[in-house]
Amino acid sequence: MKSSPPNTSTLPLAGRTIVVTRPRDRADEMLDAITRLGGKALIVPMIAVQPLPMAEAHLAMLRKLNQFDWLVFTGASAVEMFHLWLEKAMIRELPATLRVIAVGEKTAAAVRAYGWHVEALAERASAEGVVATLLRQGAGRDTKILFPRAREGRELIPQELEKVGAKVVVLPVYRTAPATPKNLAVLHIRLREKNIDAITYTSPSAVQQFFHLLPLSEWPILREIYLAAIGPTTAAAIREHGLRASVMPETTAAAALIEAVAEYLNS
Repeated sequence: MKSSPPNTSTLPLAGRTIVVTRPRDRADEMLDAITRLGGKALIVPMIAVQPLPMAEAHLAMLRKLNQFDWLVFTGASAVEMFHLWLEKAMIRELPATLRVIAVGEKTAAAVRAYGWHVEALAERASAEGVVATLLRQGAGRDTKILFPRAREGRELIPQELEKVGAKVVVLPVYRTAPATPKNLAVLHIRLREKNIDAITYTSPSAVQQFFHLLPLSEWPILREIYLAAIGPTTAAAIREHGLRASVMPETTAAAALIEAVAEYLNS
C-alpha cells in the first residue's frame, strides 16, 4: 500500500516565492531548504566567484604549508579556489600535521570531496563560531593559522585570534564580482505582479549589485517585500540603500537564513 504524499499546503513556505541572489552553483543548501519547507525559489545571481591570480610569494608560502597548524575554511568557494591554487603549485596533498576547521556541513563536504580530513567543525556556523572552536582546540600564542578566503572577507577571525597571540595569514584566493542575471526580466515581471514574498542576500556585494540593477527609486515595491540578510555586514549594506533587513538568522548558515525567513513569514 502506497503512503500518501506529504501535504505541502501545510508547510511553512507553501505558496511562497523566495528570491536567492547567490550564484546558482553556490545555492544548493538554500534551494534544498526552500523546497523542504514547501516554497519556490527564484535564483537571480547578483555576483560571480572569480579566482585570483597566484603570485610567486603565494607559491613560496604554499610550499611551506607544514609550518601551519590550522587551515580555516568558511565556505565551499574558498575550498575550491584553494584546491585550484594547490593544483597550480603542483601540491597534491596537505601535510599530515595541518588540521582543517570548516564552517558548516556544506563547507566540510567540500573539504572531504578533495580527500582532506576535517579535524573540527565550527560549533556555530559563523566567524565567531570558528574563533570559539579554535580557542577550545587550544589555539593561542604562536599557533599558526592559514585562512584562504574571498578578497572581500570579514576581518573578525584574524583580529580575534591575534588577540590571543595566534599568527593568522589571510590568503585571498578569489573575489566576488558583480553579475547581471540572465533572468533579470523574470524578476522584473514578478516584482510588477507582486509575486515575491522575500529576497535573500548572503553578501554585501550581492546587495550592492541588486540595488545597482534595481534602484529603489525605480522599484518602490521593494519597500513592501521582506528582505533577509545572512549576517550583520549584509544587513548594514541593505540599510545603506534606505531599507532594512526584516530577517537575520542567529548563524550564517545558508539553510538557517531560509528557516528564519519561513519563521518570520509565519509569525
